[in-house]
Amino acid sequence: MKKITLLAAVLGASYFANAQVGIGIPTPVSSTQLDVTANDKGILIPRVPLTAINEFKPIVGTQTESLLVYNSNGADIPTGFYYWVDSKWNRIVGKAELDQVIENLGDNITNLEADVKNIQTVINYILPSNPSNDATTPETHTTVVYKDGKFYTVTYDATTQTYTTQEINFEDMVNGFETKTFMKEVLNAEGKVIGMIYFSEQTIIDWLAADPANTIANIPNNAPGAMPIKVKDIVVNNIQEILESPTNITITTVEGDRTFTTVEEYLQYITQFSNGNVIYTEIADPANAGQTIWVFQYWDEATNTYKTIDIQGLVEAAETNTTIVTYNNKQYYLSEAYIKAGGETNPANWTAVPAGAIHVDVVGGVINNIQEILESPTNITITTTEGDKTFTTVEEYLQYISQYSDGNVVYREIDDPANAGQKIWVFQYWDEATNTYKTIDIQGLVEAAETNTTIVVYNNKQYYLSEAYIKAGGETDPANWTAVPAGAIHVDVVGGVINNIQEILESPTNITITTTEGDKTFTTVEEYLQYISQYSDGNVVYREIDDPANAGQKIWVFQYWDEATNTYKTIDIQGLVEAAETNTTIVTYNNKQYYLSEAYIKAGGETDPANWTAVPAGAIHVDVVGGVINNIQEILESPTNITITTTEGDKTFTTVEEYLQYISQYSDGNVVYREIDDPANAGQKIWVFQYWDEASESYKTIDIKDLVAQTETKTQIKRAEVSVDGTLPAFGEVRTAPIAGDVKKGEIFYEYNAEGDQKDYINMTEDILNSINNNEEIKNAITNVLNQGGNVYFGDHDNDDNTPAVFYQVITKLDGTKENKEIELPASFLVNLINKYKDIVKQALGDTIINEGDTVFTGNVYNGYKVYLGKGATTIQVYSAVATPVSFASLAGDKQIRQVLGIKLLNATGHIVTESTTDVIVETGTTVKFNIGVGNQYMMLPAGAYEVVVEYASNEQVQP
Repeated sequence: MKKITLLAAVLGASYFANAQVGIGIPTPVSSTQLDVTANDKGILIPRVPLTAINEFKPIVGTQTESLLVYNSNGADIPTGFYYWVDSKWNRIVGKAELDQVIENLGDNITNLEADVKNIQTVINYILPSNPSNDATTPETHTTVVYKDGKFYTVTYDATTQTYTTQEINFEDMVNGFETKTFMKEVLNAEGKVIGMIYFSEQTIIDWLAADPANTIANIPNNAPGAMPIKVKDIVVNNIQEILESPTNITITTVEGDRTFTTVEEYLQYITQFSNGNVIYTEIADPANAGQTIWVFQYWDEATNTYKTIDIQGLVEAAETNTTIVTYNNKQYYLSEAYIKAGGETNPANWTAVPAGAIHVDVVGGVINNIQEILESPTNITITTTEGDKTFTTVEEYLQYISQYSDGNVVYREIDDPANAGQKIWVFQYWDEATNTYKTIDIQGLVEAAETNTTIVVYNNKQYYLSEAYIKAGGETDPANWTAVPAGAIHVDVVGGVINNIQEILESPTNITITTTEGDKTFTTVEEYLQYISQYSDGNVVYREIDDPANAGQKIWVFQYWDEATNTYKTIDIQGLVEAAETNTTIVTYNNKQYYLSEAYIKAGGETDPANWTAVPAGAIHVDVVGGVINNIQEILESPTNITITTTEGDKTFTTVEEYLQYISQYSDGNVVYREIDDPANAGQKIWVFQYWDEASESYKTIDIKDLVAQTETKTQIKRAEVSVDGTLPAFGEVRTAPIAGDVKKGEIFYEYNAEGDQKDYINMTEDILNSINNNEEIKNAITNVLNQGGNVYFGDHDNDDNTPAVFYQVITKLDGTKENKEIELPASFLVNLINKYKDIVKQALGDTIINEGDTVFTGNVYNGYKVYLGKGATTIQVYSAVATPVSFASLAGDKQIRQVLGIKLLNATGHIVTESTTDVIVETGTTVKFNIGVGNQYMMLPAGAYEVVVEYASNEQVQP
C-alpha cells in the first residue's frame, strides 16, 4: 500500500506538467503517460487471491475493463495474469496450456486410421514445419540433431520442399539466462578470440551513472570493476583429472552393492550397462511429504526401475582442495599440490605472484570456444560391451554418447513465457506422463547446488553458520536463539588482532624519521616502538590490570612509572578532569540571578535555589543595571559632541561627563528613574531616566541609547583590566569567541561586528562582576552624582554587607518614614533594544538581487562556509525533465560554488513552480546542471523559460 501511495504522490505532483512521469529516465517517450526505464529491475503487478472467474472481489471499486492482476490463489483458479473484461476475469494463456492437446493422443493403437493420424500429429508436433501441418495453429518449436561436433535445428523449407538445418548459437542460449551482465570478446591481431572481459551489474551501473553520455555500447575494457577472463583449455586439459578424481559411490544392483572410487569407474559402469538410460523426471520429494521435485534418474535393468542420480554428491565427491583467488584484479588458480606444499593462499600476504599460482586465463569462455573445446586433443578410455574404446577428442566422446544413449533431452525454440511475442531457446525433456516436452529450469539446478553458508549477529557478536550446520536443520535466525547453538562458530575479529600482535610487531615495514642525530630508518614496527620508548621522556603506559572495584574483572588504564617505589601507578583520569573543571554556576531565585562561585560550592553551599528560604551568604547577585553603572566612568569620559540651546546661547559638550556636570550644576538634581506609558506600544509600561525641564515644568525622557551610540567607536573594541592603582595596562583584543561547551547558564555575551569583518566579544557577566567587586571609585562616583539630586541612588540599600550594592529609590511614606526600594531594569527594555539593533544590522548587511548571475551573502553559515543566494535562468524542452545549465560566470576564488543546498524554479509571474531537483552537478565552481524530479523519478514541466534561485555554500570559510 505504501508503494502505491508513493507512486500516486509522484504522479500527482506532476499534474501541471503535461501529466507525464519518467522513472529512471529524464526524457520519457512523448506518447507515454508513464515511462519506466531500468537495467536490473522490473514492474511487479499486484498479486491478489481471486475467488471466482465471474467475481470482481477481492478488488474493491469500479469494475473497469483491462484491469490487470496476478492471481495468487492457485486452489480455486490457476495462478497467473488475469484481466477484467465482459464481467469476468480472463487469463493470459501461454504456450504451455496450448500444448495440453498433446495429452489427448492416447497410447493404445486400436484404430489404424485414427492411430496413423495420431502418429502424424505427433510427428507434426516434433517437426512443426512439415507441409502437412495445419497452418492455422502452427507450433514454433523445432527438432535438434547433433552432427560433426555441432548442434543443429531441423526445419522444412516449403519453397525448396527440402529439410534444412541451422547451427545452434550457444551464446544466445546462455545469454537468455543472464541478467544484465555481459562479456566482450578480446581479439588478437589475427582476429582470433584470446579472452573475454566480464562486466558485472555493479560495473555497468557505475559506468552509466558516471556520465550521461556513457552507454552500454561505449563501455571500455578497462572500466572500473571490469574483469578479464582467460581459459587455457581448462575444460579439455582437466577432463582426465575430473574422471580420475577420487570419490566413493555405492549403488545397489542385482549383483549386489557396487562401490566406485572414481567418477570414471562410475561412468564406465553406467555406459556399459545402461545404454543412454538417463531421464529428467518429476518424483515425490523423499524429504518433504506431499511435495514433488525434478531429478535426473537412470534405468536399472537389474530391478527394472528408475533410480535417482545424486548430482550434488557427484560434484562434492569430485571436489579437491583447490581454490581461485584474486590478486591485483586478476584471478589465480591454486592447485592442490601448491596448497599441500604450504603455499600462501591469502593474496593479501603476497608481494608478488608466487611460484605455483597459475593465472586463470579464459580464452573466449566456454561458450565462444565450444568448437575449440570439442576438437581439442584428449585421451578418454571407457570399457563397453564391445571392449575398451579410446577417444582422442571430446567431440568423438560426445558423438559416441549421443549415438548410443536414449536420453530424453532436446534443445528447442519456444515462446518466451515472460515476454509475449518473444522467442527463447531452452533445454526440454519428454514427460511420458503427459506426453509433452517440459522445460528444464537450468537456473534452479545451479542454485540448488550452491552453498548456503551465512554469518549472523547474536548478542553483539558474529557467528558463522556452515553448510553442514544448515543442512542438519540448525536454526539460522538468531532471534529464535536462547543460547549459542552447537555448530555456530564465533567470528572473533578483536581476538584475531590481539593474538597476532607479535606478527604485527615483526611485520616488515619502512619508517624513516628525522632526529637531532640525523635520519633513522626502522624495518619493523617493533624497532620503531623500541626507539620511541628508549629516547622519549614520557613515563606513561596504557595497559590492562585487575579491576580493583570488581574482583575477577579486567580494565584498561593509563599508568606512570613511580621511580620512588619502582612500580607503575594508575592515573586517575576522572580526577584530573574534575580537578581542571570549574564548578561555578548562575541560578535564579525570586526572579533574580545569583552567581555561585567555586569557593561557595566547594564549601558546601546549597546550589539548588528551590531549597533556599533566603539568599545564602556567598551567593552574589548579578545586577545587569549595575554593570552599566559600574562602567559609568568610561561612559562619562568617552568623547562625544552634544549641543544644547540655553538662555545663554548654544552650549557644546565634548564628553558625557561635561553634559551631566552642566545638568547637575544648573538643574539641582533633576534626574529620576520612573515608569511611564510606552509611547511606542499603547497600553504598555516602560522604565526610563527623565529630567525636570524648568522651561516646560515637566519631566522629559533622556534618550540613553543615543547618548551611548554617540560615544561608540567605529573601529575595534579593546579591553584592559586595572589590577594596580596608578598603572594602566596595555589594551588587548577581545576577538576570542566564547566556547559553547564552557558557557554557564545566565552569562551574558556581546558580539560586536567591527570593520573589516572582524568581531569583538564582551563577556558582560564577567566584566560586571569584576567592576562590582574591585572598583570602589566607580561606586563612589555614581553615589556622588546621584547625591547631587534626584531620587535614584547606588549602594547599600539594606545595611547588609552580604548583599551586593544596587540602584535604589528612596521613597517617603505617609508616616514620614523612608524606604530604600531596589530598582530592577525590566527585561522588555533589553529585548526591545536587541531587536531594534538586530534589524539595523540586517539592513546594513542586506543586498538586492536584480540581474541573472547576481549572488548575495545570506548571513548564514553551513558547515563552516558562507551561504549565498544566486539568480539564474533555465529552459525546459517539451517532454523533458532536463534543465539547461545555470551559469554564474562572475564567481571567482572563494565565492565559487562548493555545494548546492537548494534550487527553486519560478514562473514568469514569480511563483515557485518546483523545488524538486535531482542529478545536481557543479562544474568549475560556476555552473549548475540539474534535472527536475526526485531521485530517479523525473517530472515534466511545461516547456519554456524559468527563473532559477540557487542556494549554495561557497568556498569562503568563516573563521571562528
